[in-house]
Amino acid sequence: MACTRTSRSPDLDHAVLVCNHLRPWLPSLVALSANSPFRDGRDTGYASWRTAAGDRWPVAGPPPYFRSAHHYAQLCAALEDAGAVVGDHTLLWDVRPSSHLPTVEVRAMDVPVGVEQAAMLGVLVRALVVQALEQVRRGDPGPDVCPSLLRAAYWRAARDGCAEHALDVRTGRAVPAGRLLRELVAYTRPALEESGSWRRSPRPCAGSPAPRTARTTVRAGRAGAVRGGSGPRSRGGAMRGTSSTS
Repeated sequence: MACTRTSRSPDLDHAVLVCNHLRPWLPSLVALSANSPFRDGRDTGYASWRTAAGDRWPVAGPPPYFRSAHHYAQLCAALEDAGAVVGDHTLLWDVRPSSHLPTVEVRAMDVPVGVEQAAMLGVLVRALVVQALEQVRRGDPGPDVCPSLLRAAYWRAARDGCAEHALDVRTGRAVPAGRLLRELVAYTRPALEESGSWRRSPRPCAGSPAPRTARTTVRAGRAGAVRGGSGPRSRGGAMRGTSSTS
């Protein structure tokens, strides 16, 4: 993925459960960072075509729910036996334990618009992991949200960013994307305040960077210089496969 943030976790047992807690928030991170509407100079109709195009990989997007570190290790071994990966370092899940460090890697985000957004996303992801780790230490293994709803929420976030409605995977209902973003900020606020980063937390947005970037680029007549994912315009339709992305 385009933007990765790592945060410390005590061990693999804690890390896999932290991933469980982050799963429901991954679509909001996709929507908040969406910034790849073009492929080969054409508007794909998606706010983040990189996210949509990533669906072609066998082990990508939101990870499954893990009951324990042993469950995680068993699945990684099975995927390697199947030839889907060549080790846990090649897992492309959008949140995963590091294969060689005591950290959790969050990889759901698109390319940030600039340094300010990159810093904001980093601060927000760190706060998410801190809050999740606190819940794990209290004995909470994380919500086991429906995988199908989570994939649908990803598709909606990749298509619309923050501009339209989003799918709340906890209830299965479509709600304004800004509402989920406000809930994300509220969830992370204790960690943001503790770290002194509250002033840099994101505000609910009226639209994703990708549509704004697209409009600016088209007006400037430089759409061909922008490179996102690949595929035809498909707004409002099902997610389609692709042969390449950047």
